[in-house]
Amino acid sequence: MRIFTPALILLLSTTLVGCPADTDETDIGTGTEADTEADTEADTEADTDPDTDPDTDTDTDTDADTDTDTDTDTDPDTDTDPDTDTAVADCPVDLDPLDDGGTATQTMPSIVFSEIDPGNYIELFNTTDSDIALSSLSHQFCAPFAYISLSSHAGSVVVPANGYAEVPWPTSFTADNDAGGEMMLYINGSFGSDASIADYICWGASDEDRKGQAEAVGKWTGACAPAITNGSIARTVGTDGTSAGDYIVNEVREANTCTAAQGTTTRR
Repeated sequence: MRIFTPALILLLSTTLVGCPADTDETDIGTGTEADTEADTEADTEADTDPDTDPDTDTDTDTDADTDTDTDTDTDPDTDTDPDTDTAVADCPVDLDPLDDGGTATQTMPSIVFSEIDPGNYIELFNTTDSDIALSSLSHQFCAPFAYISLSSHAGSVVVPANGYAEVPWPTSFTADNDAGGEMMLYINGSFGSDASIADYICWGASDEDRKGQAEAVGKWTGACAPAITNGSIARTVGTDGTSAGDYIVNEVREANTCTAAQGTTTRR
């Protein structure tokens, strides 16, 4: 039987208590390394991903801005078309003719000469508040000594109320030109009757074949108007059309044809 002395027992006790302490130190060291690696990897990955994603999203916003600016600037340019489409030429101002105060059947005829361009056209003005279809009239043009009815020459023409209409120059009227001529408008075919004259005009070196008839009923007084120098002879607004001073012979003009939809606001 083995007997332990007190000194040996003390030595064994000290040795056995020290072993667990060494094991604990080893575990603590291992835990530190694991924590460091885990923290480092977690922090690195977390920091990298958020920084990258916001930068990418910001670049995408640039495309959206570009699309918005382009669409907005382009659309207003299209508004130019409506302004162009609504552009409509006005009919000339009302001729506002005066009663000639003569003795003819009509001292304020329903239609009168407003402009004559020899060889090209005759412009008529409607003095009434109703449209006049030339096909309904018995009126006659006369350029001595050729005659033609308005209904057969320009039956499709309608002269609007207080407006103008152009009719072509009759091909049989060969005597009149810019240097001189005369033109009558009769209300019917009674060419020998002074009272049947509705309107009369003469200019330049006219033969004045019918001038005496016009003077007899107050359709003309004095000398003829001067020769035409710029294409036509046109009646002045607000006159009775019975003398040379009532006409313009030196302005460039063009025929006026109005419709009921046009206002009479300007004179060419």
